[in-house]
Amino acid sequence: GIANPCNGHGQCDATTNGKCVCDAFYGNSDCSARCPLAPGLPCNNKGTCLDGSSNSATCQCDPGYTGADCTGICPGGLTTPCNNKGVCNANSTCTCFARNDTGYWAGATCTACAPEWYGPLCNVQCGRGPNGEQCSGNGVCEGVGVCKCSRNDTHVGFWTGEVCDVCADGYFGSDCNSECPGGACAMCNDRGTCDAGTNGTGACSCFYNSTHGYWALPACADCEPTYWGYDCLSRCPNNVSTCGGHGACAEGTEDN
Repeated sequence: GIANPCNGHGQCDATTNGKCVCDAFYGNSDCSARCPLAPGLPCNNKGTCLDGSSNSATCQCDPGYTGADCTGICPGGLTTPCNNKGVCNANSTCTCFARNDTGYWAGATCTACAPEWYGPLCNVQCGRGPNGEQCSGNGVCEGVGVCKCSRNDTHVGFWTGEVCDVCADGYFGSDCNSECPGGACAMCNDRGTCDAGTNGTGACSCFYNSTHGYWALPACADCEPTYWGYDCLSRCPNNVSTCGGHGACAEGTEDN
């Protein structure tokens, strides 16, 4: 017979056409593999040795332990491996969950939300603009899934709206970083309306009526010709500024 059947770590079973029946902690069809740290401390006593001729004598580690011999500890520790938000790999790294029912996690220990995911469960996203970007690329998504729009003329302009795709009041242009005449807080000096918005030109349409006064372009800061007074509601005699050729009407916003 064979001098060293089954590598000396098992018995040759004649009833199964000579297949090996391996000793404890040994595996492979010829019982040539041994579980790590066996026999004294198989799998570091932190896992199960998958032995036998149909197995390869590898370790199946207990939760929280990792490595070929179960001597490694999963990131996050034994009680919360991978923060309970991922799967611990054999090389002591985490594969974080990325599903609607578990949340979308990232980081070495799966303690952070994956990019573009927010909220305590990392399962909330902010709305996307027409360009497909969250918050239209003109703001940041806060933890509750709400866009905080940028208001910075040196960055991406002054934006508002649920997905930051609308110019804030008083701003116009494709990048929403141009102010209406008179400033955003007093558009057209509060004496007219500004053509604002992403398609706006920033031009003023000045009031011209008996309620709000008669104001002149371009910024509605002065009276229309022949009108005067702080409210531009008073008119020169005979509606002309030459006073019949015998003087001049003091037009403008100063009282006369």
